Amino acid sequence: SAQTLISKLNDATTEEYELHLTATNGFPTLDIWDASASAAIGRSHDVDIGTSLVFIAATYNGNGSVSGINLYKNAALVDDGVGGTTGTYVAMENTASLVRLGTRFTTNERFYNGKMALAIITAKALSHNEIWSAKTLINSFLNASL
Repeated sequence: SAQTLISKLNDATTEEYELHLTATNGFPTLDIWDASASAAIGRSHDVDIGTSLVFIAATYNGNGSVSGINLYKNAALVDDGVGGTTGTYVAMENTASLVRLGTRFTTNERFYNGKMALAIITAKALSHNEIWSAKTLINSFLNASL
């Protein structure tokens, strides 16, 4: 099944967002819900994340469409995959859902069975330059070369 990296979903009626790896191929995907309109938008990168250390980032600028979602792999913009809309998406609502790391829903579905470090949520959609700066800091912190 799909594996959740980070989500804000309590159940199917209080959904906000989920960054996950798809079930069939491990593609990183960001899905965002408009609970009152029973609608969603989402975008995937059509390459799996592989098995080595990787920096995945996803942003949404709040414009109400798939074009507002950006996916990054090692700070390179990679939102070249599938984008989709279900229903008439207007805006994500701030629900009482909890932010969950490595799972979704109160029943802990889609458990991520891997290693994860440095999950960060910001109050704004980071620019490409800010994503690049985050990657540089992560390289320094982890003594890596992403």
